[in-house]
Amino acid sequence: MADRSSPHPDTRARDYTPQHPTVVGVDVGGTHIRAAAIAHDGTVVARRHVACRAADGFEPVLDRLVAAIEGVAADAGIDPEVPVGVALPGPVNPRTGVLGLAPNLPGWRDVPIRDLLAARLGRPVVPGNDVNVAALGEWRYGAGKGARDLIYLGVGTGVGSGVVAGGRLLLGQHGLAMEAGHMVVDMDGPECHCGGRGCLEALCAGWAIGRTARDLLATGRPSILPELAAERGEEVGGALVNEAAQAGDALAIEVLAMAGRALGVGVASLVHIFNPEIVAIGGGVATAGELLFAPMREAFAAQVMAAFREDLRIVPSALGQDAGLLGAGVLAAEEFRQRHDDD
Repeated sequence: MADRSSPHPDTRARDYTPQHPTVVGVDVGGTHIRAAAIAHDGTVVARRHVACRAADGFEPVLDRLVAAIEGVAADAGIDPEVPVGVALPGPVNPRTGVLGLAPNLPGWRDVPIRDLLAARLGRPVVPGNDVNVAALGEWRYGAGKGARDLIYLGVGTGVGSGVVAGGRLLLGQHGLAMEAGHMVVDMDGPECHCGGRGCLEALCAGWAIGRTARDLLATGRPSILPELAAERGEEVGGALVNEAAQAGDALAIEVLAMAGRALGVGVASLVHIFNPEIVAIGGGVATAGELLFAPMREAFAAQVMAAFREDLRIVPSALGQDAGLLGAGVLAAEEFRQRHDDD
């Protein structure tokens, strides 16, 4: 029987057959709130997508979140006893259900989100960190389907990560495990937003890619990036670097290669620690494709010990933006199973 007191849910692969109900999964970001009714096989049977408007503050965003959940539950005819899983952009304490600091949601700090939502919705709520939850989604329905051990890296504005080991999501005592973005890969590297130096995020996140490109441009290197930035009316950042690289800009290609090599070193370290079957890489930076992945694989091969390469696959995310949404559904389905096992 499942241990309901455990903060580390046993998410090992199970036969989620049709007697397991359709559940609700929600992915909350600073820009959008996306809710879906998700069947046992990962099929989305109803979907709602609303603007978050995070600058409005806590209560209006909470109201929109509740409305999205209630709307999609009504669309799919989901009973009140069926749980909802919620992916949130910040650390969530697995014991208390309290969301710590969510930088993209002003006013959301130390929020007892599990209990608040359960009281508003009248149904069980299982919250989790968005990247941890995305790891669950990729493991259950995406690139890691059928595997027991997976690392997921979300490389976008920042770098987040999650690990499923032996079918269990690793959380740590306060839900802070697997902050791989702040793993040091270069002790003499650039400063990170966390205050450290040489973090993986400081070398391959979107903001770091933009910084590297601007530093190279300041040396007088030719590039189409200044022209693109002027056309868009924005600072050179990761998305513009990717666009320029896809157009063949040599400086932008070099910047993505630098990020890819740093990512490869970071992946090698994670593989040495967790010995996974799958490393799935998602996020906006990963859309650069082979301009990022080829130098990443080269650096990885130079760093990793031979025994760890056996039966290992490093692949792009299969679920894209839906990884967190579907992972939230996994949380909800497991909560339902545990409650019925206990009964």
